[in-house]
Amino acid sequence: MPPVLRVPPGTTDLAGTGFIGGLAIDRGGSRLYAVHVLGRAISLIDAGTRIVRRTAALPAEPYTTILSQDDRTVFVSLWGGARVLAPDAETLAIRAEAPVGEHPNAMVLPKDGRRLFVACAR
Repeated sequence: MPPVLRVPPGTTDLAGTGFIGGLAIDRGGSRLYAVHVLGRAISLIDAGTRIVRRTAALPAEPYTTILSQDDRTVFVSLWGGARVLAPDAETLAIRAEAPVGEHPNAMVLPKDGRRLFVACAR
């Protein structure tokens, strides 16, 4: 398993940080979330300045990310972990997780925000 990617806060260039998978942006357009597939990490980026605010390690390879309707939770599908994580959108601390099928990839969150649909590749 590859080591977890470390991206220091204040970084403005993600070139060389590996394969960026899914992206999500908050409703105000100020916070961008990027998952580092091979780096097993997620970064919170200031969309205006393009500065990385923080990066958090993930327990397995992520595939994509999607924000909750209230922009408070970032859902991350773990391709290499058969589950979906729910980190806090500001701190990136994992608040919840749910087991799903193997290789979760695409996710859809309906407008009511009550259910998260996850596609899994087998």
